[in-house]
Amino acid sequence: MASVTMENVNKYYYSSARLNHAVINLNMEIQDGELVSIVGPSGCGKTSTMRMIAGLEGVTQGKIFFDGNPINHLSPAQRNVALSFESYALYQHMTVKENIQFCLKVKNLSPQEMEKQCNWIVGLLGIHNILDQKPANLSGGQQQLVSLARALSRTPSVTLLDEPISHLDGRARQDVSIKIREIHNQLGLTMIYVTHNQEEAFALADRVAVMNFGELQQIGTRQEIIENPVNMFVAEFIGEPSMNFIPCQVSRQGETLELICHKDPAFHLPAARKYLPALHKGQYQRIIIGIRPIACRLEEFRRPDDCKLTGQVLSYEHLGEKSFVKIHALEQKISADISSHYFYSTGDTLSLYVNPQEAIYFDEETGNALPW
Repeated sequence: MASVTMENVNKYYYSSARLNHAVINLNMEIQDGELVSIVGPSGCGKTSTMRMIAGLEGVTQGKIFFDGNPINHLSPAQRNVALSFESYALYQHMTVKENIQFCLKVKNLSPQEMEKQCNWIVGLLGIHNILDQKPANLSGGQQQLVSLARALSRTPSVTLLDEPISHLDGRARQDVSIKIREIHNQLGLTMIYVTHNQEEAFALADRVAVMNFGELQQIGTRQEIIENPVNMFVAEFIGEPSMNFIPCQVSRQGETLELICHKDPAFHLPAARKYLPALHKGQYQRIIIGIRPIACRLEEFRRPDDCKLTGQVLSYEHLGEKSFVKIHALEQKISADISSHYFYSTGDTLSLYVNPQEAIYFDEETGNALPW
C-alpha cells in the first residue's frame, strides 16, 4: 500500500471556450492504509481529484506523490491503482470469474497464480455462487461486488472508489458498504472514496475531506467536522437537517457579553465561554451563531441553562426512530431533530430549548468560524 500526497495541485478544463479552474491549489495527505472520503456538491472537484490520482486526467500544476515518489509522469498502469466506478464497467460477454481474472492476465500471471488470486478475492467478498454467471444476470449489488473484486484482484497500491454504491437500493448499499469497510480493515488498503452522500462518507472513512468550488474546505474526523467546522459552508453541508444560522449583534455591558438577534421576537442568549477571548478583543460586532438541529430540545429535555425559542410549526417529518420539525421563529425556519414519540401539526405553537454553550460562532463578513 502507499501514502498519497498532493502538493498545490491544480486542474484546468476548457469548456465552451472558457477556462474552468476545477481544482484549486489542493494540498492533502492520505496516510498508508487510511480510508479517506471526499465529499462535496456536484462540480466541486472531487471526481477530478480522483482521476488525477489515477492518472486518467493530467495535472495542470502541482505534484502528486505515492510514498514520497512523484507519479505525475506515470501512466495509470504504472501507478498500480485499482478503480471502481458508479458504472460497473464489466465485460458483458465474460463470466464473473473471467471478469475478475482479466486484470491478472494482463499481468502475465500463470494459470495457477490467477486461480489462487481469484479464489482469494472471491472468498473475501463471498461471491462463490455467481462465478459462472454473466453480468446481465446479476443484481446491481452483485455487479458492484464483482467490479470491486476485479479492481482489488491486482493487489493495488491505492484503491479509488468513485460513488460505487450511489445508485443501489437501501439494502444493497448497506451490504456493499459493509463489505468495503471489512476489506479495508482486513487488508489495510489505502482507499479514497468519492461520494456526494455524507452518511456513506462518515460511516466508512477514517477521515472526510470536504470540497467546494474546487477548493478543499476541511479534512478531519467526523467529530472534528461536526463539532468544529471551519466555515459556514462546511457547517451547513455536513449534517441532516442542515445547521440553523441566526444573525446576532454582540452586546457588551462591562465585562458581560450577550448576543442579541434583533428579529421578531428578539432572542437573547449569553456568549459561549469558549468564544469569550475572541469576542473580548472587540473586532466582532455582528456574528452568525450556528445551532445543530440535534441541539434543539423539547421542553421535556431542557437543561437549566437553555434558552427558549418559540414559533409556529411549519412542517413535521416522522422518520421512524426520529422526527424532524421546522418552526417559524426569528423570521426564518428553525429545524429540530426530535424523538419520534412526539407529534406536531402545522400551525402548532412549539418551544425549543438550546444551550448557548453548544452554539458555533461565525464571522458574518467572511463566514469563517471564530477562533477559540
